[in-house]
Amino acid sequence: MIEHSSRPELVVGLGSPRGDDRAGWVAAKRLESLGFEVATARNGSELLRLVEDRAFVVVIDAAMPAGSPGRITALDWPSDRLVESIGGGTHGLGLVQALRMADVLADRPRRVRIYTIEALAAGELDALSTPVEQAIECLVEQIKNIASASHPGSR
Repeated sequence: MIEHSSRPELVVGLGSPRGDDRAGWVAAKRLESLGFEVATARNGSELLRLVEDRAFVVVIDAAMPAGSPGRITALDWPSDRLVESIGGGTHGLGLVQALRMADVLADRPRRVRIYTIEALAAGELDALSTPVEQAIECLVEQIKNIASASHPGSR
């Protein structure tokens, strides 16, 4: 079970419109239908603009294939493990670089929780792979349940 203790002010889906890289966007859209404030970003530059003046932000992003498609990893920033696992990413100014820049500029939210969903394959697939689709459903349910438990009466 993924743990944290409060409802995020904003959920940002990071990605692109292609295949498993859409995982963050799809998860964010599903959370929006449950009453969460969400946004999508294609790269770290867009992410930086979205997270300014927020206390708690959740970022959902696809991770490069590493042999366990659909695996969900939860990390709090700063995280050496995140730096090692996704490094620069595929989004221009990547997630790690954007968060490091926000640290330097003192623009980072007090709390950033990052969920990655491991992709089945990197490439130009049109549809989400089955393991990633299943992981999105699981992650959305977990985030909803955690937020509800920490804020009774919320959706």
